[in-house]
Amino acid sequence: MPPSTQYKQNWAETQERFEKWWHREPVDRPLMAIDAPRDAPLGDTPWPKESKDPAQKYLNVDYLIQGTRCWLEHNDFGSDSLPEVTANLGPGSLSLYLGSEPVFSPDTVWYKPCIESLENTPLPKYDPENRWLRAHLDLFRKLRELFGADAYLTIPDLVESTDILSAMRGPATFLYDLMDRPEQCRRWLERINRLYQIHYDAFYNLVKDDAGGSVFTAFHIWGPGRTVKVQCDFSAMISPDQFGEFFIPYVRKQIEGLDRVLYHLDGPNCICHVDQLLKLERLHAIQWISGSGAAPNEDERWYPLYEKILKGGKGLHVSLPARAVEGFVRRFGARGVYILTSVKSAREARELMAQAKRAS
Repeated sequence: MPPSTQYKQNWAETQERFEKWWHREPVDRPLMAIDAPRDAPLGDTPWPKESKDPAQKYLNVDYLIQGTRCWLEHNDFGSDSLPEVTANLGPGSLSLYLGSEPVFSPDTVWYKPCIESLENTPLPKYDPENRWLRAHLDLFRKLRELFGADAYLTIPDLVESTDILSAMRGPATFLYDLMDRPEQCRRWLERINRLYQIHYDAFYNLVKDDAGGSVFTAFHIWGPGRTVKVQCDFSAMISPDQFGEFFIPYVRKQIEGLDRVLYHLDGPNCICHVDQLLKLERLHAIQWISGSGAAPNEDERWYPLYEKILKGGKGLHVSLPARAVEGFVRRFGARGVYILTSVKSAREARELMAQAKRAS
């Protein structure tokens, strides 16, 4: 059964466009998720009041429900955008299930290092009684019950392998570990890799639709199966050789059990690893974000990167200002391109899709 049409009427078209994007098939325009307000709201749910306790933003189910309802009622989904219900415990919550404690802030969640010694600390195990895992799964069950098929409950941003070990060990300490304790690093990475799939499936089984499709949080990607974003932000601090040794083998194994896979490439210092990413056969697409302090995504200095990704057989996922979309499509075409942007009205969203179609 497809999702309900309460908030989005063009589900079939959007899902078809996603599949064509994943497989880089010819299309009449790029895949486009356009953030735009509805012409008339579907309801009058107010935006929830911010709590002085930042943890409430992540853990209070009433806050999440009210905020999501308000957004769904006011946002237009006539493009390829997705009505989503998001409930993250930060970017890297797998750390919490394996022993870290959170530090909640208004904008994100940080994770306290919890591994004193790679040699003497016991390797983590799957613990269904872990308090953060139980709290997160209980939150998902409540949200699924309340929203049903009206919107996709998204798979949380668990993060994996190298970035998780960096968080649990502390990035500076982990850098020394790679040089001083490579065998111990590999031992931990292998264990984290196995535990990732167990935790991913626990959430996937709660959020999948009747046909097995799923949406991954924050990156606004739908796929007809186990859909995911993978990453290694830690790679900004290591060489291509270290990336090939301490990340590539684990992500290659990880994505064997997944169906639609996007890689999050974060910032100029990570570009040196693209050649290795393009060799991952089960990787479908790469998302580029230039990062704080760098030229914006639409800057022409990134054009060689975009060409390399597309010519390398991967889809491209990129956020752009609306004013840059038409020229970008004229330059790179529509095939394998997914653009996220925003406009001020549903009418402007329709016009932008028409512009992109003509430019294609």
